[in-house]
Amino acid sequence: ESLESSRVLLESVWNSVNLINIVSDKLDMDRFTVLSKRAERAFLTRYDSRSVHEFINSDKVNNVTGEDKVLLDRYKLEYKNQGYELPEKKYLELNANWMKRLSENQRDYRFKITSATQRFRHVIRDPTVVREFPMDLLRAMSADSSQPGRGPWSVTMHPYIHRKFM
Repeated sequence: ESLESSRVLLESVWNSVNLINIVSDKLDMDRFTVLSKRAERAFLTRYDSRSVHEFINSDKVNNVTGEDKVLLDRYKLEYKNQGYELPEKKYLELNANWMKRLSENQRDYRFKITSATQRFRHVIRDPTVVREFPMDLLRAMSADSSQPGRGPWSVTMHPYIHRKFM
């Protein structure tokens, strides 16, 4: 029971941190990225023991019932999803080749998203579009911050501008 409650606690805290990251710019992105990778590895390494896999599939645990059976079935499914039911050659191919390719593609995708977000800029030249914007937002967006009522105004993905603009 304590293993399952620890898992639930970890997942709920992690989900809360992810929600804070989505709705706020208060988190340090470098630290959040490192923490995110560590948490992802922790979630993945919960099911990386061949001896545990063999034990939960053995006859020694066939007499469990109730919540324990549900928990055991979930662990069996997670181990199956990690490739432990595959023949040894296929399992090694999955973990050596495909997981490496997947992590490389994930890294490339994150880099492309980050660079596209940093490069994004939209220029507004029509003052009627921005007439109801708050003055602090206009000051942050305008080319000349001493005259925020005159354009052009640049919309970027900077957290302050993005949050106020959206």
